[in-house]
Amino acid sequence: MLNRPRYILLPTLLSLALLLQGCGFKLRTPPSYDLTSSVSPMFIKGLARNDVLKTTLEEELNAAGVEITKDPKAATTTLSLSNHRSGRRITALDERGKAAEYELQEAITFTLISNAGVQMVPKQKVTALRTYTDTRNQVLGKEGEAVSLRVILRQDLAGQILRRLGTQLK
Repeated sequence: MLNRPRYILLPTLLSLALLLQGCGFKLRTPPSYDLTSSVSPMFIKGLARNDVLKTTLEEELNAAGVEITKDPKAATTTLSLSNHRSGRRITALDERGKAAEYELQEAITFTLISNAGVQMVPKQKVTALRTYTDTRNQVLGKEGEAVSLRVILRQDLAGQILRRLGTQLK
């Protein structure tokens, strides 16, 4: 390829670059949520202060331009979260009858209420699921994988909540 003249190599590279651009390839960008300023400042209730879901919700809401307040009296709206459930169920067994695959589940119910007590977004439930395999010879690694998947599931729940808020507040 080094012996080929540049007049062949340069058009080939340019053609390849145009093909990549023409196919619609683009880098993945974080989602943006269209939340109105009428919900700011917002108070989040129903989760512990250091909960991964609450932290993720606060970060995503801040990125969407919503101010988060720690004082419920200073809030224009309250995002009320309840019935947070975490579960795990066996989905497959190995040849010895031991659990080989699990499904992790996270679910939560939320509603958005104005400071006047008006329900701006009705009460609704969001859920997230992930599966992972469990091998007996990698016990510590699989426990770490389950913990990591729980964090991902809670981030997924936060994303679902923000998408629904963005859609239903239009």
